[in-house]
Amino acid sequence: MLTFNSAKDLDYTQLVYMMPYCRASPYLVGVWAGYILWKNNQKKIELTHKQVAIGWIAYAVVTFIIIFGLYPFNYVDRTNPPDDISVWYSVLYGGFHRGIWGMCICWVIIACHWGYGGQ
Repeated sequence: MLTFNSAKDLDYTQLVYMMPYCRASPYLVGVWAGYILWKNNQKKIELTHKQVAIGWIAYAVVTFIIIFGLYPFNYVDRTNPPDDISVWYSVLYGGFHRGIWGMCICWVIIACHWGYGGQ
């Protein structure tokens, strides 16, 4: 159930969480990836094994960072409260994690479409 602790939480939800332009970056990344697939419809882009390995390693590292990037600030221990998140970290994470997540998902789609997803 969704609960709000203050008017500040409600303002954040209305101004940031509910607005569609705050979530447009993964949509635009998906449009860009769809355009790449459309332009190269019959062509398979040849990548070396090294490029494919770098792509999958980057995918794994970046998705791990996105998923667990806020863990130190969300972990609640009964004896130690979580650290406060810095403004810079909050701005960087909040501003880029959705678009970068979209890029990671597009890498999986494009790599698998071109036959670089494994056996």
